Amino acid sequence: MAKAKNKRFKKVKGNLYSIRGNKDARTVLITGASGGLGASFADIFAKNGFNVVLTARRKDKLKEQADKIEKKYGVRTTLIAVDLADPAGPQHIFDECEKMGIKVDALINNAGLAIPGFYQETEWKKHSDFLQLMIAAPSQLSYLFEPGMVQRGYGRIINVSSFVGTITPTGSYTLYGAAKSYLIKFSQAHAEELKGTGVKVMALCPGFFKSELHDESDASQITSQLPARMFLDVDTVAEEGYDKIMNTDEVVYVNGRIYQLMGNMERSNFSKIRGKGQLRSYADRIRTNLNSDGHDKQSGTNG
Repeated sequence: MAKAKNKRFKKVKGNLYSIRGNKDARTVLITGASGGLGASFADIFAKNGFNVVLTARRKDKLKEQADKIEKKYGVRTTLIAVDLADPAGPQHIFDECEKMGIKVDALINNAGLAIPGFYQETEWKKHSDFLQLMIAAPSQLSYLFEPGMVQRGYGRIINVSSFVGTITPTGSYTLYGAAKSYLIKFSQAHAEELKGTGVKVMALCPGFFKSELHDESDASQITSQLPARMFLDVDTVAEEGYDKIMNTDEVVYVNGRIYQLMGNMERSNFSKIRGKGQLRSYADRIRTNLNSDGHDKQSGTNG
């Protein structure tokens, strides 16, 4: 059984890539692809004919995702195990793709981390790793892969932000809302710069959703207090993200009607919105209790 599996992959300096699929198809690179939203993005892109490059820290989990994708869609998969909290991570991913002759046409900056508690309660090393993973890594990956996209006249970049990045934070999870707001502003400025090049950039801003990695983060203690209507379907979030980046010129997209309404209320000081009382309560609970949509480190899972 093991030999049969090995025939489907070729090993290149610690990485695995499939010998199946159409090598000339477009390719998407997804960070935080070992589960959750990253896995859902891999599925929707593969379903639409993209070869996929999956990155995360855990190669065993990446291999599981690759097996599922190849079995369903027969596309070519490449696995790169890397820790994006390491400053060398983004360059390593780019160099490995270059060595294997992979041209990345779509980039999904999805890996994430949430640090619970107040700012001074956490050692600086954790904050430093957070800033590297959440701000420096997606910025550098965009910087590295974007020139090839512009040269070929085609590219799609999704920066997975959060609904939290669109509202006013309070205390706790101090850097999270700031980092997610950065991804929104970065996407907006970047999209403006790239107009007319064939490369699109979008910040995707989902609210809470559950995944198989949901219980691995401290957010489960908070999200258990929220009503079911607050939770989005993770596959739907990925499908909406794919549709918006491919078929529209949206630069910032908030998933879920309830989160869109709460965002509108935030911008209008909760005035002139029907049903504002209940929605305000939900928004306050999110800001006060979590200030985060529960990303598990480099897994890209919300809620």
